[in-house]
Amino acid sequence: MSFLEPLAYKYRNEKTQKYLSALYYQLPPEEVLDIVYTDQLRRELEKGETTLLKSLVGQLILPGLLENAIAVTNIENTALAFTQVEAEAKEKEEQDKSIPINFWEQLLMKAEEEEEECPKQYQIELLKHTSEERAKRYLRDVITSIYSQSYGYISKSGAPDPKIFDAPKFHNKITRLQEGIEEHPYLNPIELLHEVVTTPERFVSFVQQAQEKYEDYKVSCPIEEVDTYLSEMAIEELKDLHFTRYLSGKEKVKLRSFFETLRDQIKGF
Repeated sequence: MSFLEPLAYKYRNEKTQKYLSALYYQLPPEEVLDIVYTDQLRRELEKGETTLLKSLVGQLILPGLLENAIAVTNIENTALAFTQVEAEAKEKEEQDKSIPINFWEQLLMKAEEEEEECPKQYQIELLKHTSEERAKRYLRDVITSIYSQSYGYISKSGAPDPKIFDAPKFHNKITRLQEGIEEHPYLNPIELLHEVVTTPERFVSFVQQAQEKYEDYKVSCPIEEVDTYLSEMAIEELKDLHFTRYLSGKEKVKLRSFFETLRDQIKGF
């Protein structure tokens, strides 16, 4: 209620604010505070601010105000504002000052697919604060977006190739998602992954990154192509290569050209 700020020193109480607001908006005093609070709350949530929300959380008036204020367009900022209030309630052990789950679920239903970056923090928060059933459905949507965004590897030439699956990028995104929702065992991204093929270069980088767990991600590359790729690497590129230590024995024996080349290069020194 910014129009009251010049008078705040004199009229800092809800009853006076109500009647002054009624005069300002030409509305009945019983209705005006709800309308003013709703508008201010909506504007604050759009910007991710929590001043009014914190003052109202836990009060009987809040659900009614949120029901109207939740018609926001910036779902990300609103979810992050909810998160901040939830974190403070948890820290102070004031469970009565948390955001009712139905408002989290209203945000979830409004959330659109992220086309550039996924997962974002607000998506993780939506997963953590909604019901198990809705969270599981939303998790599938998030993982679908991660798959879509993992295609289009940008090579050293700077040109993106939409056909190349960037496995290291995919691994980073899934790992971030896992870490964000690890307190909720019913949300397991690994269970929702499917088989995908990548290039030898991306596969080697991915395995070095994922290490012993690389098979969990269901990313593969024909071992013959990997063998050829490794055998063509310069000796100076091999010094930081620890890819083979994470392969199973049956996969290692298929890298015949690589190990032959490696022996030849070692003999040459």
